[in-house]
Amino acid sequence: MRYFFKSLRLLLKPCSAKILFYVILYNCHKASHKKKLALRNVGKTLCVIMTDLGPAFVKLGQVLSTRQDVINYEIVSEFEKLYDNVTIQNPTTSMNRIRNSFPNTKNITFIAAGSIAEVYKVEVDNNVYAVKLLKQNIEQRFYDNISFISFIIKHSIVLSKKIRMKLLRIVENINITSKSEFNLYMEAATIERMHHSYTTRRCNIKIPKLELKHSTNKMLVMEWIDGISVTDNSIVEKREYIARMVADFVLSQIYIDCFFHADPHIGNFLFHNDSVVALDFGMIGSISKKDGRVFGRIIKAFLEENYDDVAELHIQASYLNPSTKYTFSIACRSIMIAVQNSKKEYAISTLLKELLSIVDNFDIDMNPNLAMMHKGMISLEGFLNHLSVDCLEIIKEWFKKNEKEFLPSTFEKIFNSLKH
Repeated sequence: MRYFFKSLRLLLKPCSAKILFYVILYNCHKASHKKKLALRNVGKTLCVIMTDLGPAFVKLGQVLSTRQDVINYEIVSEFEKLYDNVTIQNPTTSMNRIRNSFPNTKNITFIAAGSIAEVYKVEVDNNVYAVKLLKQNIEQRFYDNISFISFIIKHSIVLSKKIRMKLLRIVENINITSKSEFNLYMEAATIERMHHSYTTRRCNIKIPKLELKHSTNKMLVMEWIDGISVTDNSIVEKREYIARMVADFVLSQIYIDCFFHADPHIGNFLFHNDSVVALDFGMIGSISKKDGRVFGRIIKAFLEENYDDVAELHIQASYLNPSTKYTFSIACRSIMIAVQNSKKEYAISTLLKELLSIVDNFDIDMNPNLAMMHKGMISLEGFLNHLSVDCLEIIKEWFKKNEKEFLPSTFEKIFNSLKH
């Protein structure tokens, strides 16, 4: 609880009290040049405040950074720094922890810090490693933060009930999806599986090799790869190539492998020797092969504006009562109107957001694991937008190219014919 009260003290600081004012500004989408500059300063200040308040606040900022359709772009653009530019509190302590594991260490260089872990470049004898280290006492601090954030949202008098419920769902999703990040053996197991996956081989995505003999549940050791950011100006002409490679990687994992990187944001990929390097497998999602195939067909039907097919697929998956098929089909058509009225670069996030709303209205009980799939899709959309490519067109092309993967199996055809 001491981290809960520490968070409370920080929030009551004069600078932190400004959060209330900043939240009001979130919906100022139409901003003048002066307002844009002011909003950027808001974003910068919020980043500092979130870092001070703790890991769950940083994670919340990271999630919001992919939602430029919800929060003003000028603020969100600053939240991107929370991916790997979080201020490190005590590097000496972390470096001593690394030296205890590597007695012959020549050099340790701090690389980046996120909400839960820090990354260092470690030179030992003639080898160079990337070391991911969990921050000290991070798990207890994280859960105290979650309790504190939930408390503030529940008792806020300036937010409507609808907004409070939406925010609480976001926080609960962060709470659920972050649990596996506190045991780095889980991430090691994920990396091992990724090395053997069909998708990784097919998409020419490189994943760093593990050094398991040096790794623990608090420290993950991998080979060091000298890559550059995928947004680096020196490889502008490669952006379309990188975008298609990462889209193929993420979409194939979600809809074909059904075991996927659920956090494919811009900071989790590097460019190296004409290949893309995938990093940070702490947040992983999995869905059944059936759900992967069905939802792949649902997204494809939406993109092709076949709304009756969308409804029929929900019925076949036992999500929807057949008697509501045509009402649901009309509701799906309304979703695409919302998508067409939104900015093109946020079409996928708008589609998923509106679909979840429709699902609630029809009392459809969805698998909780699908929340990770949605997060992966929204993060991919944010990644593609960062590279200034046509996100919607790339995703449409992928579904067209891989449509055979989503054809119903012979068993499904027989089963569905018997149902009707």
